[in-house]
Amino acid sequence: MKNDELSYNLGDTVDRLISVQYFMSGGGSALTRKPVTGVLYEAAREKAGAPLCHLAAKALADNVQRGNTVLITTGLIAPPYMIADGDGPIAAATLARAIDVGLDATPIIVCEGVVVKAMEALCQAAGLMPSAPELAVGTPRKVIVLPFPLDDDFARREAIRLLDQFKPKAVVAIEKLSKNAKGIYHNGFGIDVSSVQAKVDYLFDFARDRGIPTIGVGDGGNEIGTACIADAVRKVVPTGAKCGCPCESGIAAATHADYCVFGSKSNYGGFAIEACLAAGLERPEIFHSEVVARRVHEAGATMGLVDPFTGLAFGWDDFPVDQNVNELVTNLIRYMLAVRVVPRWYKDSIMGPNQKWIHERSFAEDLVSRWAKSIVDSEKEFFSK
Repeated sequence: MKNDELSYNLGDTVDRLISVQYFMSGGGSALTRKPVTGVLYEAAREKAGAPLCHLAAKALADNVQRGNTVLITTGLIAPPYMIADGDGPIAAATLARAIDVGLDATPIIVCEGVVVKAMEALCQAAGLMPSAPELAVGTPRKVIVLPFPLDDDFARREAIRLLDQFKPKAVVAIEKLSKNAKGIYHNGFGIDVSSVQAKVDYLFDFARDRGIPTIGVGDGGNEIGTACIADAVRKVVPTGAKCGCPCESGIAAATHADYCVFGSKSNYGGFAIEACLAAGLERPEIFHSEVVARRVHEAGATMGLVDPFTGLAFGWDDFPVDQNVNELVTNLIRYMLAVRVVPRWYKDSIMGPNQKWIHERSFAEDLVSRWAKSIVDSEKEFFSK
């Protein structure tokens, strides 16, 4: 990373901001009046030894280069409404944008099949165009959105296939449920949701076996990546040790990631990674703007993403509070970044007049060649009648 110190210092502040328990920390904390977020954050911070969002951003910056791919997984089907929670997909879309803008890499988002259309809409709202894999990889401002299986055996095979095909340089989960010690997936309230959960744990297990950096973002202790604080989750989350379902083993995650980011909302964790990436690369435009934030939240509402408490699709993500609260927290992160990094329009900035791919002829020619048939075929649809 170009400026580790700046990313570290910003991450230290942002970590503290997003770990304040504004309202809750995952569904389980709604069952107690005791503060949960701060305790779980401190447990994760003690394990990591450095700002959590800084470490995650550094892992991306140090391992992902132009033309690479990054796998992002998200999506949590929220009973009794049986549609995806807005917490997770929103940050997945904005982090995908940051990876494209900041690292010139292609983001690949995997989620349950019923979430694919919503995820594509969120990515478009963030400025990325969902495209076919053979065209998207290596093409700026594109994203790939793919379904991932619910079936355990199928998921195992699909995880291997995706890692073999795309060879990602990092794998990220944002608000993605992990199995517990007995292999059961729970929401924060301790309900067994295994039957509607994509088994993306295999992506993380196999990626770690291959030495691919893995990042897990969570807010309740039952998400992929939060296994490192399982003991703390069992102590402070009411459903952490005993879920209430027949497994009687609690919701604490068993799937590890190399880096854990924890906050009062998983979306905030994703935003924090963006901010540290922007600081470390000294390019503030990597962090999504207020306009993008509103577009993505509105797209989530339009596509029916809900908060898991009311089930209303009003653009809330994870908790039914006025959207101004989300904007205020996100703007604080944005301002913390702005006062530390003065915008300078380098040659490689997306805001600069001299975008690097314009000056690299072989890169431009390859893009035209790969897209030519698709564009010509599209034209035939209009003129062949």
